Amino acid sequence: MEDRVEALTNAQSTKWMEFSKMADSMKELSHSMLIQSTNNTRKIRSNPGIQNNTREPS
Repeated sequence: MEDRVEALTNAQSTKWMEFSKMADSMKELSHSMLIQSTNNTRKIRSNPGIQNNTREPS
């Protein structure tokens, strides 16, 4: 019985570590997407022609 409990505990610990890694990756991705969105918004605000695709090509 003790071996079974230990095996279940180890499996649960492994799954928790995997979940934790996935959550950290999602946080990093979310952070990167927010930064990219902010940068894109700044570009559009500083050059409104980008938004409507009316800017002359350089």
